[in-house]
Amino acid sequence: TECTSYRNARHTTLHNNMILDLISSQFDCTRVKRRHTLHVTRLRVLSMIVLLLVQLHTCVGDSPVPQSSPSSAPHEAECGGCGSVRRNSPLDETSSSLPGIQFASKTIYIEESGAPPESSDLSSDSSFSGGVARRRATEKRFHTALNRKEDQVLVPAGVFTMGSESPLRYPADHESPLHLERVSTLLVDRHEVTNEEFAQFVTETGHMTDAEQYGWSYCFEHHLEPEVADLVTEVVHAAPWWFKVEGADWQHPEGPGSSIAERARHPVSHVSWKDANAYCLWRGARLPTEVEWEYAARGGRHMKLYCHGDAEKRKDGTLWANTFQGHFPDHNSLEDGFAGTSPVGSFPANGYGLYDMCGNVWEWTHTPWKEPGEPDQEFERVIKGGSYMCHPSYCNRARPAARLHNSLDSSLANLGFRCVQRPSTSEQ
Repeated sequence: TECTSYRNARHTTLHNNMILDLISSQFDCTRVKRRHTLHVTRLRVLSMIVLLLVQLHTCVGDSPVPQSSPSSAPHEAECGGCGSVRRNSPLDETSSSLPGIQFASKTIYIEESGAPPESSDLSSDSSFSGGVARRRATEKRFHTALNRKEDQVLVPAGVFTMGSESPLRYPADHESPLHLERVSTLLVDRHEVTNEEFAQFVTETGHMTDAEQYGWSYCFEHHLEPEVADLVTEVVHAAPWWFKVEGADWQHPEGPGSSIAERARHPVSHVSWKDANAYCLWRGARLPTEVEWEYAARGGRHMKLYCHGDAEKRKDGTLWANTFQGHFPDHNSLEDGFAGTSPVGSFPANGYGLYDMCGNVWEWTHTPWKEPGEPDQEFERVIKGGSYMCHPSYCNRARPAARLHNSLDSSLANLGFRCVQRPSTSEQ
């Protein structure tokens, strides 16, 4: 009777009768009471693993690989839009479970629960003193000379309606329901971080991006030279126009032979969340939260479909943003003048004077992804803004309310970022 009562208690706690019965049958009932707490902990871990495997199997699907294409890499993509392709590999190569920020050969561990510090001096930030026992800070090499405030916009504090109920929204992305959010005054980068700015960071810190460490990144099929495309052996199962290209990284956006020599003012791409976060810390800034990003992207035009209003085109017929025109993915009409990324500031600024908040490249945020009714997924971060690959037939997400997510170490040819800072009292 006592054994049965404890078994029923575990059923109530875990809501997983099948798994519990299988495991409980192996237990010695005379030891149930003494080992009850340990068994519950083990079963919780097992249940989480089973749920993760079920979600991965559901996303990957069972469709066969077309015989005419390279072999599929089904475990390295998430079903979704043009910014959701990710790696399926360990997120942390260090002995600690905390994500590491690389500064040359040194590593500084940060606390994942809160936003990165606004100050370049870690010792003055209370969240970095004593709260992370395993943090190592043997060398602090934060850049202080670069001051990008002249390239930042002071976005005033305010309250806005976040989300969308538009028919264009994607239910799986959880753009709805509409809700009110309050945002404090914020300094936001006028444009996305460029290749030349990221190059300065790499030169001064010796940072090596995740794409460089893995040795590959994802590229859009139609941007590759034939000799590079011919070497590709793996494509994304759910989106076969995404090619896994060896040697692709921020300096070689289309793999070996490509260069950013003529793209200094283009937004940097092939950077993971960890790379973007490291850059922001180096600058004494941080990544915006999703709420901050959407508020800034709307430019004071609340409840509008796009960053500039409800019209996709301007009155003269030109486009507001760098997106995909034509028939996706095999024909780009180049109506906007660009096949891939465009120099920052090539399209009109929004109401706050911010460029490329929608289109050009997706942008990382600091906000963890969250499914309704579930805890935050700390290894998945929200991305916003859409990219040059967004098209009504595939990924109509070049809208301020649109959202996707990606893993901390993933990198794509259409994924970048910008930084934010809290202004000083005098600036406010």
